[in-house]
Amino acid sequence: MGRIDVYILRQIIPIMLVTLFISVVVLLLEKMLQLLNLTVGSGVSSFVVLQMIASLFPNYIRLVLPLGLFLGIFITFRRLSTQSELHALHAGGVGLGRLSTPVKSLAVVVTFLGLGLTGYIEPLGRFVYHSLHHQVTNGIIEAGIGEGIFIDTPDGYTVRVERSLNAGKEFYGFFGYRENGTGSVETVTARRGEIFTSGDEGSRSMRLFDGEQVSWTGDGTDRTRMNFSVLEVPMDLQGTNPYPARGSDELELTLHELIIAYSRGVLRRFGVELDTPDSLVLTLADSIPQPSLAAELHGRLIYALSIIVMPFLAIPLAIGSPRSNRYVGLVFGLVGMLAYQKTIEFGQKVAAVSQLPAGPFLWGSFAIFFGLSAYLFMRTEQAAGQTPFQEFEVAIRRRLRRLKNVYSPEQS
Repeated sequence: MGRIDVYILRQIIPIMLVTLFISVVVLLLEKMLQLLNLTVGSGVSSFVVLQMIASLFPNYIRLVLPLGLFLGIFITFRRLSTQSELHALHAGGVGLGRLSTPVKSLAVVVTFLGLGLTGYIEPLGRFVYHSLHHQVTNGIIEAGIGEGIFIDTPDGYTVRVERSLNAGKEFYGFFGYRENGTGSVETVTARRGEIFTSGDEGSRSMRLFDGEQVSWTGDGTDRTRMNFSVLEVPMDLQGTNPYPARGSDELELTLHELIIAYSRGVLRRFGVELDTPDSLVLTLADSIPQPSLAAELHGRLIYALSIIVMPFLAIPLAIGSPRSNRYVGLVFGLVGMLAYQKTIEFGQKVAAVSQLPAGPFLWGSFAIFFGLSAYLFMRTEQAAGQTPFQEFEVAIRRRLRRLKNVYSPEQS
């Protein structure tokens, strides 16, 4: 690696990392406020909140990774252009193709990083987040009870507490209701209670203090009331309202699992059964519609490959004269990236809902995006004077000046 390569990479990488850091922090702050509103006062420990936030990191990094690379390349080459370093390098026989070599290599590395994020780390993080979110919103966290929520336990109880502390293991204002198959009803109220582990097997029980237990038959003819100072009730909260196992949602499948599930569906159309290891995830994935699997698989592959396009898009937009507006290329690039991303998301949703093939539209959109960027890069590399984007910028300014002259009031 030559000095020029090191010089360019040392300018791009810090800008990219700072962009990633700031973007992820901003996104996490917004989500953190939502999580705090959800968990404050519900007896959820801070460790669970940190787990939920950490599980969101891969998703947010994936979102801003192309943006960070684009801004790093754009700002670096814009600086080289406006400070005449680019002209000096051209005079020394170093062309744009040679200057872009380390940038393309960096884009390949970031592409594999993005593929690892979207293919493996993000789906697992998404499952962890949704599982924890389900437990919090259903009042069961760390085998404790959340406050203000009615919970149906595996033992047949419907319970609710007014106040919950210590990750739901200590609570106040307890109410419990249970109805068995014979029609008898049992209610339990207590001033406070706690969840504790008892026995050699580590089973969970509930200890209630200062309460009342009432039982009566379905017709109300026989009623029993008992006041107690301490009452222990066996209660297993681990299986309460479980979150579905991973595999029923294509967004939670890893890239390897997604390819296998999609291939199995395609081969079954021809009467061929793919020999794969027995897995609960793949078994559940069989219930996912084939268009949804196809849209998700194509979308992930296109996301990773789109990162390679960033040098071909950012470099031509960054090169310009020192007197030109430095923000036009940046705005044009960001708008183009946003439009491309929304087009891919739209294609995925339409394919999943309408049962249409996702491949032609998604790969066609990628081909157009890559083709236009590569054409702009090659034209810029071959340009002797103004670059194609500079010519476009000048043409837009002339049109705007003409419109201003036409619609401006006549001067007397």
